[in-house]
Amino acid sequence: MSEPDIYITACATWLPPLLPVAQAVADGHCDERLARRTGMVSVAVAGAEAAPEMAGRAARIALRRARYDGADIALILHANFFYQGHDVWAPASYVQRVAVGNDCPAVEIRQASNGGMAAVELARAFLVAAPGREAALVTTGDKFGPPAFDRWRSDPGTVYADGGTALALSRRRGFALLRSLVTVSDPELEGMHRGDDSFGPAPLSARSIVDLDACQRDFLASAGMRHVAARVSAGQEAVLTEALARAGARLTDIDRVVLPHLGLHRLNGSYLRRFGLRPEITTWPWSRHIGHLGAGDPIAGLEHLMLTGALGAGDRCLLVSVGAGFTWSAAVIDILERPAWCAPRRDHREARPRPRFTGPPPSNRSPVRPRPRGGAVRSTAPEEARDSARRSPQRPAPVGSDRHHRPPRRRPARRDGPAARRRAGRADRAARPARHRARLDGHPAGPARPARTASRRVPGRAPALGRPPRRPRPLRLAAGRHVHRLDQHVLPR
Repeated sequence: MSEPDIYITACATWLPPLLPVAQAVADGHCDERLARRTGMVSVAVAGAEAAPEMAGRAARIALRRARYDGADIALILHANFFYQGHDVWAPASYVQRVAVGNDCPAVEIRQASNGGMAAVELARAFLVAAPGREAALVTTGDKFGPPAFDRWRSDPGTVYADGGTALALSRRRGFALLRSLVTVSDPELEGMHRGDDSFGPAPLSARSIVDLDACQRDFLASAGMRHVAARVSAGQEAVLTEALARAGARLTDIDRVVLPHLGLHRLNGSYLRRFGLRPEITTWPWSRHIGHLGAGDPIAGLEHLMLTGALGAGDRCLLVSVGAGFTWSAAVIDILERPAWCAPRRDHREARPRPRFTGPPPSNRSPVRPRPRGGAVRSTAPEEARDSARRSPQRPAPVGSDRHHRPPRRRPARRDGPAARRRAGRADRAARPARHRARLDGHPAGPARPARTASRRVPGRAPALGRPPRRPRPLRLAAGRHVHRLDQHVLPR
């Protein structure tokens, strides 16, 4: 008997304001060398919000998007990485009270950075086990800050961010189908985040601040770098191979990849270079502005791809996650439709550049307004009208920067340039017969032609006395079957 299909009904993310990395470097919180190594631009930093509060806010958004109420949710799983604000407390029950308001089971998942994907896998199994269970809700929430955690230095190579995420699963409907979800574990690497520290009687007994770099150095000194690297590489390859095989897909069939929000150096060594992934098809261009959300990276990355239109109906997405332990998870999902809470599809493969002119082509007889000195032509339309024109749906969306789609500037005509001299010559030749007849009849015909003097000479040319000489014609020299022109205009005058 085959398992029923499980769908993703909605996903949501709640993030605090972003702090630029350059400001953190200027304030002395982050080293400039570490900032360049990670490639991060900014990080989400919460104020007074606690981790469960941010998870509850994301849960309310996800339930509103899924059009679920408390009676539809049969299970709540809350995954987290770090301290939740209180000791000996159940944050999953808090999320249930503020966001759902029912009496279904609410369970906390503690699996470090892979807790979000672990919760999704457990929720999927829960829905498959009983036909009467309609939906399940997965939430994540973390806040990394002093005095116990240094988001910049506690784990060099990864910048930790604050935020909450939520994802709703269903047996009956959804915008995406969960094709496969696989988790691989290697307990031999659990000492990577424990090091040589002894077990303590209370939190932060061994160290006053979390230092994962020191734990990793202690573990690598005893286990060996080559041995650890081989086991990590084998776990990553095993989970991706199994997830793709269960979905009946290959890596080349994947349209988008949601990666953990690690630094660029770690992403290159673990995923980008190893599996030949192009950064533009992953969430790295966006995650470098957010930071590592603990257990919420896969859910936040999926929501970002849906909201921005990077994923549409018929696309296939790969979610990748890793956490201490070590555990690796990978999921393959098929996008079935664009939900109502998402932006219209933005297909980069079919995008076309915006035309330079949106109206009819300009006529040669229409007057040209002169350009004012010292700047571009300024529109006389109200600012609101111009803003609405830019946002008009009839106007194609720009591709790339706006500066590549501005109309070409019209340079003012030179009064002493070649074109001006040619126009003056044509007007002079047209007026010669009338002046000649006027001299024969003894009366002027029209305005008299001003005498040419040295004061009206054009710079670089000899003064014209009397009738201007006729322009020399270019010489033509025959050479075989080709005709070469010797232009005399290049000679000095």
